Amino acid sequence: MEAYEQYVRANPDGHHVPEAKRRIEVLEKGNALTEGEQFQDCEECPWMMIVPAGRATVGRHEGWRKSTWLEGSAHVVVIEKPLAVGMFEVTVEEF
Repeated sequence: MEAYEQYVRANPDGHHVPEAKRRIEVLEKGNALTEGEQFQDCEECPWMMIVPAGRATVGRHEGWRKSTWLEGSAHVVVIEKPLAVGMFEVTVEEF
């Protein structure tokens, strides 16, 4: 929260001040984003989604006709805490 407050103080007319103030308000209230919630940090920023903690088997499964060698063999992936990931591919131009 301190970084957002510093930004607002240093750039009172800054482009991202409204979003920084919104995030300060959310942090003060203790409102965390929930699993599956979608958001953008700013108008130009990519859409993100909160992925829940858990585990999943990913990769090439035996007998699955559409799998390719690029997927690698099946293995378990564990996400220990919820996290935000981009919902769409990011192009070189966007990066």
